[in-house]
Amino acid sequence: MFNEYDRIALTEPISFEEAEHIPELSPLRKSGEGLLPGDVGTIIDIVDIKGKGKYYMVEFLVPDSFGYPVAITTVNPEKMRLATKNDVENSRFCKYSESIIQAIPVLKEITEEK
Repeated sequence: MFNEYDRIALTEPISFEEAEHIPELSPLRKSGEGLLPGDVGTIIDIVDIKGKGKYYMVEFLVPDSFGYPVAITTVNPEKMRLATKNDVENSRFCKYSESIIQAIPVLKEITEEK
């Protein structure tokens, strides 16, 4: 049903504790909240878990920040659907792109050169 590099939207929440990797500058660290229904990510790997079936390694990014990750976690296919253009355009992580760019000196230099 899903393929590598498909964009997906969550249909159920994933708690902060359940998410497998949350980087230091992730907005989730500051808020302490997990991933919510509607959050958009990209499938980066498909994992076949013996006895459980296929699960999907999904990377959630801050748009326009040169791909800074919000979280990387394994998602049960029952907790996701293919993302629509509207999902992508209205991602809740869009509002964090400027703060991520300012927090990473290399990204700040690149954006100032434009």
